[in-house]
Amino acid sequence: MKQVKSLLKLGIPEEKIITTDDEVYNSTDECKIASRILIENDFAEIICICSPSQLMRKALSYISFGVYPSFRIASCDELFHSYVEEATRNIPILIHGDVEFEREKERLREERKLKKL
Repeated sequence: MKQVKSLLKLGIPEEKIITTDDEVYNSTDECKIASRILIENDFAEIICICSPSQLMRKALSYISFGVYPSFRIASCDELFHSYVEEATRNIPILIHGDVEFEREKERLREERKLKKL
């Protein structure tokens, strides 16, 4: 797995790396799984590393699962996530829309399945 190799190169001991077979299609899925791992293992803290534009959405997602992480912002030359899209589309979907949220999750699932082929 590419991500594990990257963590090993950074000097993180393999026994400290937790992986999962859960399917992840969006930030909320990531936060849900990370929250579950935190709670099941009785870890003291979770540190979320994300781009500046993702911070609010990630925070709201974690809070919805009863977890309050520490955040570290990763500097990046190019943002994949737009501040405007986060504020006007993604955060409102997260806050207001069960139906809209599920539609968006399904859209991302299909989009990412195509990329795997």
